[in-house]
Amino acid sequence: MKNCCRKDMSRIRMAIIIPAIIIPALLALVFGSASLASASVKSVSHSAPRVRVKNGTSLNWSGYAVETNLASPQAGAVTDVKGQWTVPAVTGSSDAYSSMWVGIDGYNSGTVEQIGTEEDISSGSPVYYAWFEMYPKFGYEILSVPINAGDKISAEVNYAGSNNFVLSITDLTTGQSFSTTQKSATAQRQSAEWVMEAPSSNSNVLPLADYGTAFFSGSSAMINGHTGGIIDPAWQHDDMTMVSQSNIVESTPSAPSPDGSSFEVMWGDGACAKPQLSPQLTHVFWATLSDYSAGRLSATIAISNASSQPAMSTQITGDTNTNSVTLSTPLPASFGDIAASPLNGDVVAQTLVYNVPIGVTGFRTSFTAAAKDACSAGYTYP
Repeated sequence: MKNCCRKDMSRIRMAIIIPAIIIPALLALVFGSASLASASVKSVSHSAPRVRVKNGTSLNWSGYAVETNLASPQAGAVTDVKGQWTVPAVTGSSDAYSSMWVGIDGYNSGTVEQIGTEEDISSGSPVYYAWFEMYPKFGYEILSVPINAGDKISAEVNYAGSNNFVLSITDLTTGQSFSTTQKSATAQRQSAEWVMEAPSSNSNVLPLADYGTAFFSGSSAMINGHTGGIIDPAWQHDDMTMVSQSNIVESTPSAPSPDGSSFEVMWGDGACAKPQLSPQLTHVFWATLSDYSAGRLSATIAISNASSQPAMSTQITGDTNTNSVTLSTPLPASFGDIAASPLNGDVVAQTLVYNVPIGVTGFRTSFTAAAKDACSAGYTYP
């Protein structure tokens, strides 16, 4: 029996499709900007594009990005992005830096049009200011809008046509505002973002300031003439966790609100870090001779959690197969709680059973899954 089954099992080829979150490569395009009144702004060395680490993580970005399709975004689709936030108070004694902003492009294209606030520790003291940037040119500090911790900020990047972008920011606490029109002939207008960033200097990511917890609200984008929140079904979204070179979580976004207009970002791993789940196929086998005869193939699926916080109530909720193969195991299939491990990923495994029609020698399967973070916020995968 063993020889028979082992021989025939080798004919069954099964692959798990793990949908990937696309992270853009380093950006390095050059474009022009309009002239600026020296009384309003001054040039500062500021942001860099998102630095890839692996799926769902970045060395310098934390927050959300949206596109028509994360794998194949439509160019010329994004015309507006808006957001509000309260400037967080930063703490610490060593020099460290943080930026909150909204912008167009940069997630999956080679330009970034962005405006926001800076929250730094310099020589042991907090420093706050407003800025804008048309990457890869230098950013500009906005001198006409002084910023303090606790100020409520509203910001917008709007495409006005003819390669012109209007970047606006208002301190709702003081009533002071600033707007500038900047030109970019190479902007792709593929993505919109709401980001907490660790700024860069000379292509190196600077230490992230301890900003505690910050809150984005009023978040919306206009894509192909449709206005919606981060999780609008008209497009796809990606949540981005910031990690260090050694894969330690440095900044974590929460799940968006039900209408997709707001979310938190938390310095460090946060008590509510999103579970970072990945499925793997570890073992395929015929459990018994009768299973072999009936075409019931067993497959052990292991789900790992690379987050710094546990994944709670993890489930496989959906399954799609090729070649008329069906899943016999009832769904949802519970994997329970998966402990936290940012470096290696803790793992929970379960065996699922598939009905394989006669004559089928291989098939592909893809899953959808769900889990909760430690604060009971729910997430779906992919």
